[in-house]
Amino acid sequence: MKTQTWRIRRAAKLLRLGEVYETIGTLRSPFRGVYDSWEDARSAIPEDRKIGYDHPDAAPMYLDFLDKIRLSDYAALFWLKSAIAESTSVFDLGGNVGLECYAFQKYLHYPGNLRWIVCDVPEVTRLGRKLAQERNMTRLVFTEDVCQADGTDILLTAGTLQCMETDLSVILSQLSRKPRHLIVNRVPLYNGKAFCTVRDLPPVMLVYRVFNRIEFIESVQANGYKLMDAWDIAEPACGTCIIPFHPDKTIRNYSGLYFRAD
Repeated sequence: MKTQTWRIRRAAKLLRLGEVYETIGTLRSPFRGVYDSWEDARSAIPEDRKIGYDHPDAAPMYLDFLDKIRLSDYAALFWLKSAIAESTSVFDLGGNVGLECYAFQKYLHYPGNLRWIVCDVPEVTRLGRKLAQERNMTRLVFTEDVCQADGTDILLTAGTLQCMETDLSVILSQLSRKPRHLIVNRVPLYNGKAFCTVRDLPPVMLVYRVFNRIEFIESVQANGYKLMDAWDIAEPACGTCIIPFHPDKTIRNYSGLYFRAD
């Protein structure tokens, strides 16, 4: 009896130690805190840190991905291939310097009259225009106005919505002629309550959103879209969202979704 009791206590002690070690490991995560609103998360960022990508030293952060296909791109490529054949315009929300446009041209046939419109913050679009001019990429144009999505055929967004204060559903509701095809890639969805956190991504810090899966999908469907496909993304370069001391908020696989207007 004493031996059994000792074993139970030892197992409980090891379990507690395992939990401690796991918690210590999560402290290396770049994410900090759980907040109910964008404003609360933003106020938690130290005053001496730059916020967001609209800074000269933050704009070129993703140039290493230029001309490269990521593992998480292939499902989006699959749906984009059929959509682009019948389209004349792509609105790339948060498309940085046109990363997808450059990378996908190796695998897709772009119609001769296709316009690829990238919407991002001013410092990023400034760099994007410079690169497009140097590369003679005339189909690639840049804007800071999300309303330029009005009348386009395809709306593509990858790894961006979590860094935007405005919901995708709100943007769609403001368009009088919504894109027929909607491809959402590398977005953190889970089954719990939506929340905001803070991501430390030197040289900047970001307010970072995590969405409730059902709420996100239903908000898009309310704009007249039908969910055609969904996929999980387990890509090291995409990362995970692990927040110390909040294991119930962990997002290990990001998501991709393809919607089409009814």
